[in-house]
Amino acid sequence: MKSIIIISITAGVGLGLLSPSDVAAEDRKSYHATQCQATDGIESAFNRSEYRITRVGAGSGALLCPVVRDTWDCGGLLGGCVMYTEAIVQVHDGHFTGNVSCSLSARSETGSSLYYETDTTALAPGNAELVMGVGWPSGEGAYALKCSMPTNDANGIAKIYGYAIDEPS
Repeated sequence: MKSIIIISITAGVGLGLLSPSDVAAEDRKSYHATQCQATDGIESAFNRSEYRITRVGAGSGALLCPVVRDTWDCGGLLGGCVMYTEAIVQVHDGHFTGNVSCSLSARSETGSSLYYETDTTALAPGNAELVMGVGWPSGEGAYALKCSMPTNDANGIAKIYGYAIDEPS
């Protein structure tokens, strides 16, 4: 009898009796690192090319990277979904005295931080993926992705290639 029930549930999914929103899915958007902007407004402190962004100004610098929020209600099975958004940032850290670090935050309508997570290359020199996850922003809230990186100098080079954002859908 159990196998009949399992077959029936599987057939129900296959026949479309459950809507596409009932099945967990993600809405992934990928971005090139050159879209990130210097938080201090000094864009000449960063060098951009078709494949990466690096820091050429003195000391470390921070970037604010655009993130589009376009999932507002995920409905789904049992009236809800997993309220979790993930950022994956592709970087290279060949710097001996500094690290690349990024923070993803979910912000309220007024800009206050609701959730945040930070990842760094401190324990992973070379090519790496920084992975951060946060809860869903409330109401009309938004996401913010901020990354910092050391300057390229005699101590080495650091690069940010790009990033992806996975929202529930």
